[in-house]
Order: sequence, then structure tokens, then C-alpha cells
Amino acid sequence: MQKTTARNRLIVTTLLFAIGGVLGVFPALFSPMMFDAPGSTQNPFTVALFLSVLSFPVVCLLSIVVSWVLYALDRLRAASLFTLTPLNPIVLGALALTGLPLLHGG
Repeated sequence: MQKTTARNRLIVTTLLFAIGGVLGVFPALFSPMMFDAPGSTQNPFTVALFLSVLSFPVVCLLSIVVSWVLYALDRLRAASLFTLTPLNPIVLGALALTGLPLLHGG
């Protein structure tokens, strides 16, 4: 992989996940309200959704920092792969939002 291609990819993902991380702070602040309903702490889909919303801004920040450190160490492939780690909470949240109404009635 060429260094300029990796750098351009990191610039784009840094901008996207920096914006996403900042915007993700607001839902994270209100995420404890997911447990207002009785029994919601026992629902694994609600817990998974809570964890995904809460961890997204942190994962975005860590992804940006670690991927640029890896880039500086000339670990281009690792930097390009690590920059995609914020997709993990997004996928977990999507699975939780899908499973919540299907298996637990909302």
C-alpha cells in the first residue's frame, strides 16, 4: 500500500469519525435513560445498545489516535485497518436495535 493512499484514507476517516465522535457524545449522555423501564436492565439487547452508544465516542477518539501513531511508525496496513474500529459499535448497535423489537417486543 502506498503511503499517500494510506494517508488520504486516514485523513478522510479521521474527519468522519471526529465528527461522528463529537455528535455521538450527545446520545451517550442520555443513554442511561434506556434503563428507565422496569426489567430493562435484564434485557441483553438493551444492554448491548447501551454499550454501543456509550463506547462509540471513545472508540472514535482511540481509533484516530492509534491509527495515526501506526501511520507514523510506517505500519500502513495496520493503520488503515485500525481506523475502521468505530464500525464495531455501529454494528453492535444495529444488531441490538434489530433484535430488540423482534425478540423482546421493544
